[in-house]
Order: sequence, then structure tokens, then C-alpha cells
Amino acid sequence: MNSRGDIDYVEKYGPLLQILSDAMDLEEVAAEAGYTKAAGTRYKAVRLHAMTEYMRELATDFEELKGSLMERAMQDVRLAGALRKTERSLLALLRRIRLRILLEQLVPAPNPSPHPGRARRLVLSMLANQRPPVGMLRAMNELRDALA
Repeated sequence: MNSRGDIDYVEKYGPLLQILSDAMDLEEVAAEAGYTKAAGTRYKAVRLHAMTEYMRELATDFEELKGSLMERAMQDVRLAGALRKTERSLLALLRRIRLRILLEQLVPAPNPSPHPGRARRLVLSMLANQRPPVGMLRAMNELRDALA
């Protein structure tokens, strides 16, 4: 068991799940009384930084988990398959997060308004209906349990 063997990945990455599942968050903030575009820009920067850091940490956690399991996976075809499937899911998630960051960087923070502008509506529609990656995080927990 590695030093990260007791991590619950679903719990650890709960804030990332929340950020990824809530595309309208900034729009809701923009509709609040006292909102300014400068505050929205700062809020957006914090969210983008959080996504970037969570993305890096998630990749590191998976690489450590994979390294811990590699010897066993070479002898257990089911474990190797689970590891490979989880890695593919992780790579897809990392691409999705990078795309999300890029799209959010391109679109300015909203003006104070309860209604998003055209560019923001387009980005929001692209981000809508994306499933949160909780299944991939559960798979990481199962792989972690295989270390025991």
C-alpha cells in the first residue's frame, strides 16, 4: 500500500465535481445584487486556477496509483484491464477540463445581469449535459482497494 492508500478520490475531488457540474455558477453570481464585472473576473480566475490545480493533482494521484499497481497488473489481466480503462477515462476527463478552461478563458466574465450574453450562452450550452466524472473517481477507489 502506498502513502496515498487511504484517499477517497470521490471525496478529495468533490469540489472539482461541483465546479464541472455547475456551468451556470458565474451566471448566478452575476445576477446577485452588488455584483461587478471586476468581481466576476476575480471569481472566474479563482475557478480556473482551482480547475487547473485539481487537474494536475488528479493526474499525479493516478500516476502514483498506477505505479503502485503496475507489477500486480502485469500478472492480473482483470486488474490490467481496469487500470487501462480508468486511464482512458482519466485522459478523456483531463481533455474535457482543458477544453473547459480554454472556453472559460475566451469568454469574459458576465456583466451584472440575470441573463447571460450570446458568447456566454454558447459556452454554457457546450458545457451543459456533461456527466460528472464520479464513475472514474470510483474506479480509482477500486484500484486503490486492490493495493490492500
